[in-house]
Amino acid sequence: MSAGPLAGITVIELAGIGPGPFATMMLAEMGAEVIRIDRPSPGVFFADRENADLLNRGKKSIVLNLKEPEAVEITLDLISKADIVIEGYRPGVAERLGLGPEQALARNPKVVYGRMTGWGQSGPMSSLAGHDLTYICYDNGAYMNTGVQRSSATPLGAATTTTPVGSESYGRKGNRKDLTKIMLAHNVGYVAQASIHDVGDLFRKMKKAVDHDGPSFINLLSPCIPGWKIDSDMGIASARLGVDCNFWPLFEVEQGKFTINYRPAPVKPVAEWVFSQGRFKHLKKHPEVVAAFQTEVDKQWAWLEMEEARTNPARRS
Repeated sequence: MSAGPLAGITVIELAGIGPGPFATMMLAEMGAEVIRIDRPSPGVFFADRENADLLNRGKKSIVLNLKEPEAVEITLDLISKADIVIEGYRPGVAERLGLGPEQALARNPKVVYGRMTGWGQSGPMSSLAGHDLTYICYDNGAYMNTGVQRSSATPLGAATTTTPVGSESYGRKGNRKDLTKIMLAHNVGYVAQASIHDVGDLFRKMKKAVDHDGPSFINLLSPCIPGWKIDSDMGIASARLGVDCNFWPLFEVEQGKFTINYRPAPVKPVAEWVFSQGRFKHLKKHPEVVAAFQTEVDKQWAWLEMEEARTNPARRS
């Protein structure tokens, strides 16, 4: 960019993930010239990813293997002409590479050296990540944007392109992995389930998640029209029905305390939700699978009520 309040400012980004690239993207959008030092290996650090990673927009890139002395010298030469350096390596890595603050300031005493670490460069927690982020999972039950392949979130009996229905198959075998429970097992401080049909509940949980001091997680039921094989005007209704049959309970867990936010009355049978979607239509020939589906939903709801009674007894009194 040539215009903006930071026009004429040069930033060297030692490529990493998360807050560093985001910070330099914002500087680039304000007119700074950002030169990213990329690693030669493919993956998240691959230089030719301009169309794949929005955090790279507005930046220039140079691929260097910083374990080679010549690459370090090139980087220091760039730093000698720059105004800002941003790095987000683990503590001590930049120093080992010869690109720490002392080396940078020796080449350019006026450079501003910014570091993105969770808990500083030293101390008992320096090796730990310190991300304070809210992760929202749009759970549609498959890899919907790449061809409707089965994922770990795919429900029992669902037909996908990788679990097709045939004489030897009724679709996805086995129950889905419960990502909400996985987050709870990692002791995330705020965890919630929400659905796109209840915007008020979703907004309240989003505010709690953002305000929470530390990582937070929301699992959001979000139907995929073609993947679920439903009409284009059925997305909201299908999400609501998923909640009303207890397939997708609305609840939140704050520092280990469970709160059920909505109790359907009456609870609708899972079959009503299942047979409203084309991906399950074949299960009319497999009533035993639908029965197993219902049993699993009832089991998970009973677990949820038990956890609320155990951790939040005032809620049940």
